[in-house]
Amino acid sequence: MTSVLNLFRSHAGEAERFYSLYLIRLSANGRSNRVIEACRQIRRHAARAGQPLAADFTIDFEIDALCKRREFSSAWRQLRRFERLVFRRPIDLTARSWPPAQLSWFLDRHPNILYFLGRFKLARRLMDAILEDTFSRPRAGLSFHMLGYIYKPVPRPKSRLDVTLYHIYRELGSSLEDWPLWSSFVKGFHLKVFQVTGISQQQLLRDPSLLRAFCERISRELDERLSAGVSRGERDLIEPAAKVLRYQEDVARKKEAIMDSVRRREQQVAEIFPDLR
Repeated sequence: MTSVLNLFRSHAGEAERFYSLYLIRLSANGRSNRVIEACRQIRRHAARAGQPLAADFTIDFEIDALCKRREFSSAWRQLRRFERLVFRRPIDLTARSWPPAQLSWFLDRHPNILYFLGRFKLARRLMDAILEDTFSRPRAGLSFHMLGYIYKPVPRPKSRLDVTLYHIYRELGSSLEDWPLWSSFVKGFHLKVFQVTGISQQQLLRDPSLLRAFCERISRELDERLSAGVSRGERDLIEPAAKVLRYQEDVARKKEAIMDSVRRREQQVAEIFPDLR
């Protein structure tokens, strides 16, 4: 097992930044086993340096790697441990309700892993509560922003981030029409989004199965518009194509201007962590 350099000694002020970049690169390269090994070594380094809390950020990376290895029971145990570190006590998942801080923390974590553990009823309760809290504070573009949490055109989730409300409801024999916020969600899209997709608001309200075509048409349109690969959400669909293009060209120029800095940072990370070379 390759040792991870103890940056809490050599790069004390930048340890988290460099470790995070290292773990991101490992994860992007599909090296889940190495991510888990490295996370545990980093936590040991932090403990020996008398700074155990400085390595808490690694737990999220480890949970993600465990999920990629489909070790969902282990990921759940680590998530519950992480939860106690963040909130200083276990969250009562049987409670009638949860404060906003806990609900926002659940997103992308608890319901997704519960889905793979087959605990669909609890996953649904948590997702319903998260979304109820989110939609209680309406704002422009909210439905578009939350679309990926409600539905993805993925027949059977293979990864944690594939899981949506639709998948959880389907496992319980329900439709998104049964979701109490279905109407509010659909009516929250700008009318121009329906024009782009060729699916009317009323059609989608009556038939949630149209979400597949709705999402696919949105994706095709964004693929044509987002030349720099940077999205501003619903604005990229409802603003004139020429205005979106100008923004994308501006983003592309700015990205090019910082590429030297990015390459230097990547080189520095590779020098600190030889196993990335």
